Amino acid sequence: MSTEYLYSQGNLLEDRHTYQYSQYMGYDFLKSWKESRNMVAVEFGTPLPPPTPQYPYQPLSTPIRTTQRLEELMAGLMQGMFEELRQELGIWVKKFEVSKRLFDTYDSDFKPVTKDKYDDLSNYLRYAEIMEFAYRQNADLPYLNVLLKVIDTLIAYSKYLLPENQARLAWLIKREIYHVGALADKNGLKI
Repeated sequence: MSTEYLYSQGNLLEDRHTYQYSQYMGYDFLKSWKESRNMVAVEFGTPLPPPTPQYPYQPLSTPIRTTQRLEELMAGLMQGMFEELRQELGIWVKKFEVSKRLFDTYDSDFKPVTKDKYDDLSNYLRYAEIMEFAYRQNADLPYLNVLLKVIDTLIAYSKYLLPENQARLAWLIKREIYHVGALADKNGLKI
């Protein structure tokens, strides 16, 4: 049985996958996912790790401007503040899981200020880097789960990324494959 990995295709910010009722397709699906990811990573050339955040860590304040806040979160994680940021990271995970979008600005209740501004791909890239870092710190599956979904979205829009951001995506894909492989090995599976 040949299975094609289709989750990273289409206009995913408009026609969002729910993933909720995905059929189990076993090894062929995982193999297809890995081959698909490797093809994209190779296309983007030499992987580039996340850049230094543009803003230093600051406590959360409102309104929450997503671009700045993601930079602040990455700075905090790089400073070893995972435990202090765990609750807020959980909110970001939940928000993305529900909407599959990152809105430009949120209010104090983490509700989007405007619901039509969610297409800044650099936010999705930094968010994926944050999820990868958080998973590496703690191995909580929700971070890996979101990482997979954000990478699906980024691949779907990869032609719109600048070359350096494509290289960052290649790095994320390599990390994602590593994490999924390590998790499979831990559970006695090989992909």
